[in-house]
Amino acid sequence: MNAVIYIHGKGGSATESEHYKPLFPDNEVIGLDYQTFTPWETGKEIRIAVEAQFSSTHRSPTVTGSHENFRGSLMHA
Repeated sequence: MNAVIYIHGKGGSATESEHYKPLFPDNEVIGLDYQTFTPWETGKEIRIAVEAQFSSTHRSPTVTGSHENFRGSLMHA
């Protein structure tokens, strides 16, 4: 089973990932709750969480979210 990782926007929470479960019925939907405040810190935190989640499995993550800068954060981590 593959997984979808939901990254919330500022002021959001990981529980928002529940909205995506019906859209990805064949995948595990995981809400990521980050604790940092700057894009570069958040990017590092997201990368560590994704690597920890998938390092010991053969699953492929799909990352989605409402945070408009999360892609840039990942690229700069």
